[in-house]
Amino acid sequence: VQNVANSMGGTGYGGGIATFRTPQIYAAENRLEANVALGVGPNGQGGGMYLNGSENMATVDWQVINNEVISNVAVFQLTDADNTYCAGGGLRLWISVEAENAALTLTGNLVDGNAAISGQALEFDGPRVEGGGASVVGFATAEIDDNRIIRNLGAERISSRAGPDGWGGAIEGGGL
Repeated sequence: VQNVANSMGGTGYGGGIATFRTPQIYAAENRLEANVALGVGPNGQGGGMYLNGSENMATVDWQVINNEVISNVAVFQLTDADNTYCAGGGLRLWISVEAENAALTLTGNLVDGNAAISGQALEFDGPRVEGGGASVVGFATAEIDDNRIIRNLGAERISSRAGPDGWGGAIEGGGL
């Protein structure tokens, strides 16, 4: 409860739990509450939980079951910087390149009151905001059922426009 992965600048991953390039994960019966991936800066992912896989893993089997993910934030205050990216206020689960044998089971979780960006975020070129509650990317198969995903927020107090390359300016998925 109330952990901060990175308080200022740079990148913050997983305020509560962070794993990198782990082929098998069983995350169950955890309470992740009031955690922050990045306090102030341009790139925060997984306020409560950040799980990252690599294209070099032959098989990925992740099970995220019966967790309470409550009031977490990926980025508290967004700064004006290139490559601004905020994903998964509660959960950020992703494989960097879609893997043929990557499976996710996300079931029985309460994901409540999380935000990809919370606090001040004024006008930026091309911020990318995904999943206030959860952001799930790159799995060949994903079983997502029997979850309560409620009262999550992609971003508040933000004005967003596409960057010079035409990318960004998107706020996607308040819940999942």
